[in-house]
Amino acid sequence: MATRKSTGSWLAGGLLSLVLALTGSVVLLVFELITAMVIYVFLNLFYPELFGDLVRRSADIFRWLADLILPLFGEASNQAYASLIGEMSPKAVLLVLISLTVGAVVRLLIWGIKRLAGV
Repeated sequence: MATRKSTGSWLAGGLLSLVLALTGSVVLLVFELITAMVIYVFLNLFYPELFGDLVRRSADIFRWLADLILPLFGEASNQAYASLIGEMSPKAVLLVLISLTVGAVVRLLIWGIKRLAGV
């Protein structure tokens, strides 16, 4: 009987850990998304020259990445270009780059805080 109880509590603890991890991930994702959108809008409203420069640079980065990746796909590169690369605007690329940067910075800060706290 003791084996069943310990197995049941192990399973309940595992499920609780899973639910907490998923909840934490969703909260973190929503926070990163809102933060990226706020930065994007802030740049667009208050620093239009910088925003325009970032849009131009993001378009250059995107074209460079597309030129780097498309030759790897051969025949399928036409479909990839038509479906994804041809449809993305430079502003969408900038939003993706801002989101990736915000995600990396937030996760680095969380890692550093956990490291300092010894968790």
